[in-house]
Parts: sequence; C-alpha cells; structure tokens
Amino acid sequence: MTDPAEPWALPSRMSYHVGIFLAGNAIRDACAVIDGPDCNFRKAQWVHGKHDLRSTLLDASGDHRVVNTLMDAELVVTNRGEALIARLEQLAAGTREGVAFVCAMPHVMILGTQYDQILRDLAPRLPLPVLELPSRSLEADWLDGYAAPLTAVARTMDVRGAS
Repeated sequence: MTDPAEPWALPSRMSYHVGIFLAGNAIRDACAVIDGPDCNFRKAQWVHGKHDLRSTLLDASGDHRVVNTLMDAELVVTNRGEALIARLEQLAAGTREGVAFVCAMPHVMILGTQYDQILRDLAPRLPLPVLELPSRSLEADWLDGYAAPLTAVARTMDVRGAS
C-alpha cells in the first residue's frame, strides 16, 4: 500500500481487514472470524482507537466480535479447517445472533481450505448465518474490505417482488 518508488514511505491506505472490521462495527450484531493468527486484534483496536471510541468489536469480558482461529505457520501445515470449525462451534454455543463473516489470511488461504463446504456442513448447527468473504488482503485496501461484508449480506437478501 505504499508507493513502489518510495519503499520506506508510510502506508497511505488502511488494510483490507480494517475495512472488514469497520463494516462489522457498523453492523451491531455481526462478528468476524478470521482464519489466521491473532495479529488482527491490533487492527480491531485501530477501529476503536482511531475511528469509533464506542466500538463494540472488542469487549473487556472477552466476548469479542472479532475472533481468530490462531492459525499460525506451524498449524497451517496440517490444517483441514478444524480450527475454524471449533471457533464457529464456540460462537454457536454462545448467545451470538446476527451474522458471522469468515475470511482467511493469505498464508491459510493458500492451502485451499474448502470454506464453502465447511460452512454448508455447519449451517444446520449454527444459530446465525455465516458468510464467506474473499481473502484479498494482499491486493485490496480497506474500501474493498468494507464492501465485502456488505456485498455478502446483500447477496442473501430476497428482493423478488420488491418494487
């Protein structure tokens, strides 16, 4: 996100995941499940510290609306989606309502985890819809990240017969 001519310049745009978190912040009953390590918590803190001092993405009681699978470089080698399934089942055991967005970090996405199949298999056991977001953090910025959850929600709406 920097000018290639100035490799030491400060980034001029926020990351894709910051956009996802901003959209999740705007949808008060949404949560984001990031298939990756816990470094995304810092991005959620940016939303609170720089954008919305009343943000509820992170909660002092630990009931965060941004969660991750703690998928690090060692675990990713044997990953078959177990960490994601466990995290989604943990959400299902709580009182979470609304919608959950799932997005993979690049080092997890490269393995080809079949998110669509995992989410289809889990859907009957989950109390909320879970929508997969494209993993575009290496190529897109916060505006694309903001659009991704909104587009995913819009795709679920039945507008047949609407004027």
